[in-house]
Amino acid sequence: MMWPFGGAGKPGKWAAKRGDQPRVPDDEGQGPVCDDKYRLLFENASEAFMVLDPATLKIEEANAAVYRMLGYSRGELRGKPIHEIFPEENSYIESVRVGTAAGAYVCRIMKKDGSRGIGEVVTVYSEDSGSRKIVMSVRDAAERVSIETKMIQLNNLFASLGPDFKANIDMLTKACGEIMGGTCAIYNRLRDGMLYSLGVWNVPSGHKVMDDPQGHMCFDVIKKREKGRPYIVKDLEKSSYCKSDPNVKRYGLRTYIGYPVFSGEECVGSLCVVYDKDVEFTDLDIYFLSIMAMAINREEDRTKSADALKESEEAYRILVESANHPIAKINREGKFLFMNSFAAGM
Repeated sequence: MMWPFGGAGKPGKWAAKRGDQPRVPDDEGQGPVCDDKYRLLFENASEAFMVLDPATLKIEEANAAVYRMLGYSRGELRGKPIHEIFPEENSYIESVRVGTAAGAYVCRIMKKDGSRGIGEVVTVYSEDSGSRKIVMSVRDAAERVSIETKMIQLNNLFASLGPDFKANIDMLTKACGEIMGGTCAIYNRLRDGMLYSLGVWNVPSGHKVMDDPQGHMCFDVIKKREKGRPYIVKDLEKSSYCKSDPNVKRYGLRTYIGYPVFSGEECVGSLCVVYDKDVEFTDLDIYFLSIMAMAINREEDRTKSADALKESEEAYRILVESANHPIAKINREGKFLFMNSFAAGM
């Protein structure tokens, strides 16, 4: 076949579509290649490339990255219709066929084992010496799409927060569990020497909303007072918490991650997510957890300020009522809006 490259090893227009180094589509080792060094570059490229027959939209060539991404063995993709790789993208495939596909397109990909992935596809067209080919490059977009989805979820969450402290805590805890993909999520708060579960999501029946803090993982997060640092415990069934925290054995917990929550300079609680499986956390996981913990920080500070204001108002009211001289508030029309007991008795 004719590769989509110009003569003398010069890349065609499609090769620089994303600003990458020129790559030549590779086959299973057959077919003429304009330059061996371009074949080597292509075969070792991290990005997946496929070359399609424009008449049938069947795969003619594919590099090693395609096989890794889709889980096929070498040679199994030759002659496969592209709609079997993108079974849910009929509109896009039609645009590829008629030559109107432009720019990057995010779509679902069918792998050999039937699982789905998310890819960013760029389709370009190449003609050389009268031979027209379609070249597709595919990048794994699952992580980027996941991040964008979580950011949208967080933005919607923050926009829906209202004046009710408890309702906000419940929404933040629920979002934390969902975004982190946990078995359950809890916001535990230390108050009057006891550990209270102020916010819970997907907790099993029988969960204690108030308990002695000693031995609990969340209590250790609070005691550590480490701002900006998560507390992660793996292999819980082998840790000391298996004995000190009854929830570990009771619910078969395997992994814990908790993030400290502060009110002012005082560490008052822990936002935690627990799992009944082994989990490796990424920097992004910790970033999202920290955002939600900081949102609870703000809720704690806001409530503390509101409580302080109420206490101040109450103290002022008592002072005014107990004064041994008349105090009154009168509007512009001369009507009394308030008077203390001394003034009322005059």
